[in-house]
Amino acid sequence: MVTKNNKRQGQSLIEFCLCLPILLMLMAGTADFGYVMWVDMTITETARSGAVLATNLANSISDWDSNDENPTTVKNYILTVTNGINLKPEEINIPTVNINGTVKEIHIRKRK
Repeated sequence: MVTKNNKRQGQSLIEFCLCLPILLMLMAGTADFGYVMWVDMTITETARSGAVLATNLANSISDWDSNDENPTTVKNYILTVTNGINLKPEEINIPTVNINGTVKEIHIRKRK
């Protein structure tokens, strides 16, 4: 014989099974959003640190453009710091240095 209490337990189980996929999708979406934000913040901070390093190298060396080691040094630094993001060297673009020895910007392109 089926009692009223057994019917309630079955109803609760069905409601839980209906809500579980929605809750799992919300949790997965939150984790994915957190990862995207972490990648964005890491790339932004690394580009800033790379620009500071490039500026310091440009100030210590009179001719930035003729010395191929300077951009390579900055790219290697950026690749080392962002090892969890799996950047490739061709995704990092370092433009030439201004006359006063400052780097305006460093472009890091993350593939989708």
